[in-house]
Amino acid sequence: WNIMALFPDDDTLNFMDLCGGVYRLGLFDGSEVWKHKGSLLSLTDGGATLGPDGSVYTCSNGPFTLATMENMGSNAGRARKYRGSDGALLWEVKLPNACMNFPSVSPDGETMVLADGANVINAPTKELMGKNKSQKEIDEFYAFQQALLKNKSQLAYYGKDDLAASISGFDTRTGELKWKHDVEPWYGMSFALDEERAYNWVSGKSFMPHCGPPHWGGATIDQEGKVYIARSTGEMYVYDPRTDVQTTFHHGDGALMAGISFAPGLMVVPTCSYVY
Repeated sequence: WNIMALFPDDDTLNFMDLCGGVYRLGLFDGSEVWKHKGSLLSLTDGGATLGPDGSVYTCSNGPFTLATMENMGSNAGRARKYRGSDGALLWEVKLPNACMNFPSVSPDGETMVLADGANVINAPTKELMGKNKSQKEIDEFYAFQQALLKNKSQLAYYGKDDLAASISGFDTRTGELKWKHDVEPWYGMSFALDEERAYNWVSGKSFMPHCGPPHWGGATIDQEGKVYIARSTGEMYVYDPRTDVQTTFHHGDGALMAGISFAPGLMVVPTCSYVY
């Protein structure tokens, strides 16, 4: 679900696989121009994007991180830049958590933006499946989970730390961090609406136990440098790194990896269950 073709010219295409392997192929015959193998025993929802000069930027995870990538502070994430012409790895940056979204490059080609934050997928209501609970018991348990979420205390109740998260800009020439904007930590055992999806699944109203989205969707950067990005806590952020001003809009659902799209006079925000 994270494979997206990128077209650096009229004759070739780039893409990244779910282990972070990067490829450039001939568009008309599939011939290999160059490739980099992905990281063994890794997985990502992230992907790749092109810079204005044809460089390929990727968001994936390091080798042997499959078992630990969901842990907070796992250092599993890797951001990389490859030269478009021959695939040479120009730089690699290790990230605090798993890298699960799509990188974005500013129109001037000087800044790569990624968002960071650990993932959660374990809605407690989901664990009631197969335990012979009555509908009344399910309803009461779900109501309790909703109260914890309303009070921003679900992770704390289960003895876990809230999830720190941030939006960061990296220098595309060196990979060095240019700026970092911390956002409100997340307090749930799963992301927005997944507790409700678990309830519907356990109650026999749905065949899907969760959406299980990544913490963030991919960022979109406008001509002025403002960053538009959806978060699976149910918020969309507009952040201006020049002024350090943040604006949020509530969409109430998990975010999809590729991010927000624009057309003249129109902004489209995809979530797990809706399109806005």
